[in-house]
Amino acid sequence: MRHALAYKEGEQFEQDKLDKSRDDLLGLNLFSAVRFIPELDAPGSKIPIDLALRPRPPHSIRIGGGYNTVDDLGGQFQWTDYNWLGDGRQFSVMLRYASINSAANLSVLQPFLFGIRGLEGAIKGGLIQDDEETFLLNAVNVKPYILYHFTEHLVGSLGYQFQFGRINNVNASVVTALGGIIREGIVSGPTLGLTWNTTNSPLSPTRGGIVLFKAEQSSGFWGGDYSFYRTTLEGRKYNEIPFNTILATRLKIGLADSLGSAIDYPIFARFFPGGQGSVRGYGRWRLGPLSSSGDPLGGLSLIEGSIELRHHIWRKLRGGVFVDFGQTSLHTYDLPVDNLKFGFGPGLMYEKPVGPLSIYLGFPSQTPRGDQSWQIYFSVGQYF
Repeated sequence: MRHALAYKEGEQFEQDKLDKSRDDLLGLNLFSAVRFIPELDAPGSKIPIDLALRPRPPHSIRIGGGYNTVDDLGGQFQWTDYNWLGDGRQFSVMLRYASINSAANLSVLQPFLFGIRGLEGAIKGGLIQDDEETFLLNAVNVKPYILYHFTEHLVGSLGYQFQFGRINNVNASVVTALGGIIREGIVSGPTLGLTWNTTNSPLSPTRGGIVLFKAEQSSGFWGGDYSFYRTTLEGRKYNEIPFNTILATRLKIGLADSLGSAIDYPIFARFFPGGQGSVRGYGRWRLGPLSSSGDPLGGLSLIEGSIELRHHIWRKLRGGVFVDFGQTSLHTYDLPVDNLKFGFGPGLMYEKPVGPLSIYLGFPSQTPRGDQSWQIYFSVGQYF
């Protein structure tokens, strides 16, 4: 726990260091209250500082369930030990079932890795099942990584992913359109991430911005059966404008390709825009190229964006209107800006401690064949 203290004995008094130490101690999830009490009237040049801690239970159980337009009915159970084997180490077990995405995961997080402030180490792994319209993926994965806080706003991560997956339920028209697929194999290779965050709230920001960069690679050099790279860059911006309104915008670019023949790129790593978390107004993955059987093909180049106005209505209730846009291309380095599709509509948000409870009604600018001309989206937490 001492690693969470920004102070060392004999250093010059700084309130910012006390505030940073308080945030780090609370971030361990072992204390419900942390108070630093400096004795400013103490004689001499040294200022004694008393530390008062109010412990909280070292374990937590979270059980949830409900309905959303992405997964239909689903439920989740999570058990976490916030001091597993001591030293603030966190161990978590998560079981999740939904009609589309189900998983059973274990994770271990070590804050202040090697006693270094700002450095975290973690390993996550488990079983996943994605029952998508285009394919059924069953996989087991292991992902170790380290995360470092360079500054208050900049965080970087370096990791490794190992996943064995098997693909089923792929229509022959999809295989033909993509020139073939590898139905069973290993993804193995490094991952990299960078986050720049200057927002004023992690759950419902009204000012500041976020830049997110992610990259991954797999090849035979790392022991993988798939050989490819995949990168995404996303920017988000929040501005307070007149009439008690928030202007929220975002832009996301994705580029990917195989490092050999087209078959070396895994179908489950393609870009599939459309739906909640992407372009509202469209069903899940229903924006972009379709096979002759009507299944989404995904793409290797992606562009997405949103413009949203959020206005306070009454107490914790806010209303909003949005315009989303996006498209994907079957080719690399081919951002389809001349073929964008749009979604638009209204929304309502009610502020909760875990983030806003939101409902949006979306309409597509061009309804994909066989789809309905409107979509409803429920979510807990800000869309972006």
